[in-house]
Amino acid sequence: MAKYKFVGVGMGVPGLPHEISDEDAEEMGVTEILSEAVRNGNYVVADENPHPVPLPKKERGLNKE
Repeated sequence: MAKYKFVGVGMGVPGLPHEISDEDAEEMGVTEILSEAVRNGNYVVADENPHPVPLPKKERGLNKE
């Protein structure tokens, strides 16, 4: 199951929530609208972990030792 989020300009795409899964789109009958919105760049695949835990400074190369 893929999840998508709105990244376009403005208030959104009529008929689509700002975040939607492909299963939800199918249930709502808006798969064609979602497909077009992905093609034109208004929606992108949502990151599974939008707030990843940063690596320690040493592993990011920020420690000069």
